[in-house]
Amino acid sequence: MKDLRYAAEQAVKTCIGLRPEEKFVLIYDDAARLIAATVMNVAEGVGGKNSSAYCMESYGKRSDDGSHPLRFPEAI
Repeated sequence: MKDLRYAAEQAVKTCIGLRPEEKFVLIYDDAARLIAATVMNVAEGVGGKNSSAYCMESYGKRSDDGSHPLRFPEAI
């Protein structure tokens, strides 16, 4: 778990360079729920209220070939 937290911190703070005034949106699937939760925890620590996450499975069934894209909220 320590390695996952470190990787999330590197992704959010170093690779993305998220700043407090920026909006951060994370779109993930059920298989990556633990990773997404860790990344969001780090992002919220940096960006506060400007962070939001969306689980793809909450928006319908995904087609394997991409022929039926999911309908996410317009806010994204």
